[in-house]
Amino acid sequence: LSALRDHDAALTAQHRIELIDGAAAQARRLARLVDDLLTISRIEDGALRLALVPTDPRRLLSEAAQASGMTGRLVISIGKVGKVRCDPDAAIRVLTNLLDNARKYAPADSKVRVVVELDGEMVRFRVADEGPGIPPEDRQGIFERFRRLEGGTAKPGSGLGLYICRGLVEAHGGTISVGEAPGGGAEFTFTLPRATKQDEIDAEATREPGLEGAPPSANGSSSTEHAERDAAVR
Repeated sequence: LSALRDHDAALTAQHRIELIDGAAAQARRLARLVDDLLTISRIEDGALRLALVPTDPRRLLSEAAQASGMTGRLVISIGKVGKVRCDPDAAIRVLTNLLDNARKYAPADSKVRVVVELDGEMVRFRVADEGPGIPPEDRQGIFERFRRLEGGTAKPGSGLGLYICRGLVEAHGGTISVGEAPGGGAEFTFTLPRATKQDEIDAEATREPGLEGAPPSANGSSSTEHAERDAAVR
């Protein structure tokens, strides 16, 4: 922006566009970092509020795929799991972060496989890529704050995404871990509660006539708005 201010007359139209686009990208990254830090603060202070509603996993995956730009690269298998009891914003954020990781570390022409299956009273999500994987000695620590892989596999980032994933999943009563995908690569696994019939009855009773989908979360935005914001940020 200072170049625009001080040397505007000497800049070509294309150069102006590049400078403005670069400044906008930096502003979006800063906004995402601020949002991440606020989320971490809520998680650590026990102030995170979840709007738990029965939600179709297909909806979560669809919005996360759009937000991460991974729509054409996913191979999805969803078993007879019914719905999950979750805050859609939070669940989409977890999936988006995991798909973003796959996009950064796996080859550009590779597929990312997502499996959704029952695990007792929980629903298990498995996100497997074809990247270099994560060494066993790094798998536990990868969910710590500001922890990033060292060496040639490191990619730009704040090191907060997986820490936030863990906090959001655990706030739902679930777990998250990482292992080796079949054939190599990383496979992230997390669980969310399965919605019961009573959950669906209660949700239907509280839904206002004429409104469809889940209500906004306590943060004040709908999951669709969250997905659109994430798509812009990335």
